[in-house]
Amino acid sequence: GMKEWQPGKATMCRHCTRARPERAHHCALCGVCILRLDHHCPWINNCVGFCNHKYFLLTCFYALLACVVAFVTAVPELVIVTQRLRSAVHGSLYDSELEPSDEIAFVVFGALAVFISMFLTPLLYFQLKLAVNNRTTIEDNYNNMTNPFDKGTSFSNLEQIFGKFGPDWLLPIKSWRPLLDGISFPSSAERLGFDERPLTAANGALSEQEDLRQNGFAGARSNNWARAYGDGYPKLTGEALWRAHYHIIEPVYNPAEIRKPSTIDYMLGCMQIDC
Repeated sequence: GMKEWQPGKATMCRHCTRARPERAHHCALCGVCILRLDHHCPWINNCVGFCNHKYFLLTCFYALLACVVAFVTAVPELVIVTQRLRSAVHGSLYDSELEPSDEIAFVVFGALAVFISMFLTPLLYFQLKLAVNNRTTIEDNYNNMTNPFDKGTSFSNLEQIFGKFGPDWLLPIKSWRPLLDGISFPSSAERLGFDERPLTAANGALSEQEDLRQNGFAGARSNNWARAYGDGYPKLTGEALWRAHYHIIEPVYNPAEIRKPSTIDYMLGCMQIDC
């Protein structure tokens, strides 16, 4: 499998025995290749990839924020409840509107908030560190070249996941103005001056890059990197579009033929990723 940066190239999956777009990887647990796969998360029982990376980051952020806010606002009551429980253990009587079981539950809540925060803080830090550098967990192990997808700034790299900056960044909804389609990714060499719309640009018109090419200017992508709809293809969608983009021809496969992992497979390798 692919173990290094290969910008602008489709790769062949040795498990599915079929071609896939750049930055896609095979998940041994789900049994399919995932667009811009980051990792398989056992906590959500699903892969984190191009289509749900934003939701995963927001889930971690809001879960951590909820734990911190809940614990901080409950600290005074937690101190009082803890003191009362200590007094009860030592045989002292006290007046309280809460039953001992309720006070124990309150203390357990505080302990869980601290524990979950301790778990989410390094996870969110690691994921955000990768996001602001436009890397995935898998790609963080690549060292054959500098990151070819780095957009130059942390903000621009986050836009690759969240779309153009706007209120939707804070909402668990599909990006209102996505920059990518999960199939083709602009490289660092294209950082200045060229159109970065995905293959499925809404208006279907020629991009700035193709307009320049028609006027005799090849640009950073060269003549072999034209968008599919700018090369004389009809306006394709889905898999047909990226196959035209990467010039891939192969028989259509049947997804039902892919073997699904068993329960034992899942229990033995919930974090296994096969590239």
